[in-house]
Amino acid sequence: MGTFHSSDIPYVFGLPLIKSGYSQKDISLSREMMKIWAHFAENGKPPMVGETKWKPFQEKISAMILNIDDWGKTETERVEFCLKQWDYIYPHQVPMQQENSI
Repeated sequence: MGTFHSSDIPYVFGLPLIKSGYSQKDISLSREMMKIWAHFAENGKPPMVGETKWKPFQEKISAMILNIDDWGKTETERVEFCLKQWDYIYPHQVPMQQENSI
């Protein structure tokens, strides 16, 4: 299925730069994500990623994927999956998260 919600947090805060065991690709991804988040915080909009402008999310259009092997890649498959599965995922995940936070 791919990565889960919030799996980006260690990369955004640079964990691969300070903890051993991460690959060079993980380190590069972390550096790029920190640049993207810092640019967004400073300017109020995401920067270009590779040669691609990061556009606002729209259901019928693709979403940008941060793929270390293809910066700025866009795709629709994951967006379509989430939209189709949302009615199932949401009721099952939210109660589990609330139970785990207690």
